[in-house]
Amino acid sequence: KITVGGDGSYCKPDGSHINIARMPSTPLGRMLMTGLVFHEIGHKNHTKGGRPDGLLGDMMNVIEDIRVDTETIKTRPGTCFNLEAVTTHYVNKGSLEPKILPHALLGKVMAYGFGKVLNQSAILPLETLCDTMMDDAFGQEFIDDVETIIKDIPKLKSTKDTTEMAQKLI
Repeated sequence: KITVGGDGSYCKPDGSHINIARMPSTPLGRMLMTGLVFHEIGHKNHTKGGRPDGLLGDMMNVIEDIRVDTETIKTRPGTCFNLEAVTTHYVNKGSLEPKILPHALLGKVMAYGFGKVLNQSAILPLETLCDTMMDDAFGQEFIDDVETIIKDIPKLKSTKDTTEMAQKLI
């Protein structure tokens, strides 16, 4: 079942229901909604199980978002345009800028994955913002440790792999 409404998109862990955030009734809005459908169907096809609450669950979701978009693009290369439009939309809204340290860590992973793994250039400046915030709090060694872990995002094959990476990062 697919519904459209509200501000958030999601796929139930069992894949029985996908909701797509409502976008404007414009050509761009339809492109964004199509990208959201591709993304959530990627979760339906490639994600096994739910995620815990809190920072660990948020980190799992970010990493899994990158992994399922990578898998979706492998099987349907044309989806990359719609998926990139979604990322660009949220970057332009400013909704990805970190306000607190946990969001900086999430943003670093997101910027690396969507920007460097999926080649979505609009999100790349987010990495600098996140690095600055984390450097001020924890120093460059922390950032280096994060980068050592996330460089393996392209190697992830399953939700289990995603969970293990998220646990290492947290």
